[in-house]
Amino acid sequence: MDFKRTLLIAALPLAFCVSGMAHADIKIKFAEVHPAGYAPVVAEQNMGKKLEDQSKGEISFKMYAGGVLGSEKEVVEQVQSGAVQMTRVSLGIVGPVVPDVNVFNLPFVFRDQAHMRTIIDGEIGQEILDKITNSEFNMVALA
Repeated sequence: MDFKRTLLIAALPLAFCVSGMAHADIKIKFAEVHPAGYAPVVAEQNMGKKLEDQSKGEISFKMYAGGVLGSEKEVVEQVQSGAVQMTRVSLGIVGPVVPDVNVFNLPFVFRDQAHMRTIIDGEIGQEILDKITNSEFNMVALA
């Protein structure tokens, strides 16, 4: 799944919130365990800026990098309670709840990164994502 598609999938629920709440301010807290400057954190910050710009200020985005809001497990609990709206977590925390994701942590399963992308972006990846989406994690993308 390319970055634009991942961004679209991640932002889609927000689009429904915006359309359902005319002129309501939406505040997104994004929790990240990795430090500022780490490539995925920079990408997430860029996503936040695009959301703010394209919503014309109706969406505000605040990044909490470096684990300031807690560990991955604690952040997932905060997302589930509504205290945090978005996060990015490793599959290691998802594996105990949805064992199928553990295939991505096994050695020598994929020939190369292109092979892995084919699986993630294909039918098998969708089946695994459906299981995750229907679990307590309610994730919207595998990247």
